[in-house]
Amino acid sequence: MKIRKCESGAERLDSSDESTDEDKLMRDDLDDAEKLVFDFEAYPMNDSDKEGLINLLTQAFLKIFLHLQCRGISRFLLQIFLRADVDVKQMADILVEQSPFGCVYRPAEEFMDEDDEGIVYGALSMLELGRDQKFQADIWTLLKTKAQKYSIDKKILSVLDNLSTADSDIRVGLLINERLLHFPATIASPAFKSLAVDLKKSGAQYRFSHIVLILKIRISDSDGNNGQGRASASNTANNGKKLTKAQKKRIAANAIASAKVIYDNQEEELLFRGDLQFDFFQYPVQSDVEKDSKFGSVVLKGVTYRPYRRVCFLDSNTFHRYIELISSIEEL
Repeated sequence: MKIRKCESGAERLDSSDESTDEDKLMRDDLDDAEKLVFDFEAYPMNDSDKEGLINLLTQAFLKIFLHLQCRGISRFLLQIFLRADVDVKQMADILVEQSPFGCVYRPAEEFMDEDDEGIVYGALSMLELGRDQKFQADIWTLLKTKAQKYSIDKKILSVLDNLSTADSDIRVGLLINERLLHFPATIASPAFKSLAVDLKKSGAQYRFSHIVLILKIRISDSDGNNGQGRASASNTANNGKKLTKAQKKRIAANAIASAKVIYDNQEEELLFRGDLQFDFFQYPVQSDVEKDSKFGSVVLKGVTYRPYRRVCFLDSNTFHRYIELISSIEEL
C-alpha cells in the first residue's frame, strides 16, 4: 500500500490483493473470510470526523460514549480508553482543530456512497499531553492509577511523575495511531511517512521531548489459566507462607512477561524487535470490554489471548527512529 496525492488534496492509499494476502492478526475464524480490495485516501480531519475519532480513542481508554453508535474520529478514540473516564470528545475537537496536521483514513471517492459520510477507518496524529486541559489530567490520572496497581518496576511511577510535572524542558506528546481491527497493516508505512512530513513542516509546534504510546495488545494465557488464575495459583510460597501482594504481583508479571503477545497494530511490534530502549508497563482491560466485543479475548490455535494496554515512554530520538523503522518497512 502506498500514498499518492489525489486531486482533492488528500493522500491516496492504494491497496492490492498482494498487500492483503495475509493478516497475521486474523482470528482463526476469519482465515477464510472474503478479502475485499479498496483504495483509501488520507484526508485532513474535519468536524464530521469527530464522532469517529471519539470511538477510536475509546478502544484504547467507553464509559461516557458507550451508548452511542458513533462514527468517524470519535469511534477510534474510544478504542484506546474503553471505560476509563477520559474526555475523548475534547481530544477529538483538538485533533480536528490541528488539521491539516495528521490525517484520517476514508475510502477513495469512487468507493464511497451516501452512507459512508462521516465514517473513518483510522487516524494518525499527535496531541500535546500537558497538564492544563481536562483530557490531559484524565490521562495522567489513568496512567498513574494503572501503574500503581500493575507495574512492578517502581521506576515507572517516577517516570510518570517526572513527565506530568510542569517543567519548561519537558514537552510530552501522545501518539494517536488507531484504525479498525484487521485493517491492512500495510497502511502503516506510508501513513508514518506522511506523519514525518507533517512533523517537519510544523516546526516547533509538535517538537516533543517525550512521546507516550498506548498500544492495544493481547497476551496469551499461561497453561490455560486466565490472568487471575496465574496469580491465585501462586498464593502460597514453597514454605507454605502466604505471599504478599507485591510478591503475587511480581509472579503474575513474570508470567505475563514470558507469554506470547499479539499486537492489534502489527507495526507496533517493531518497538520490541530492535535495539530501541525505553520504559513501558502494561495493564489488563478485559473487565472494561463487553463480553462479545471484537476487542475482548480471542482464541488462536486453542490458546486464549486477553486484552491489555501497553504504555510506552519514548524520548524524541527513539520516537523518530521508530518512525523511520515503520516508514522503511515494505511489508508487515
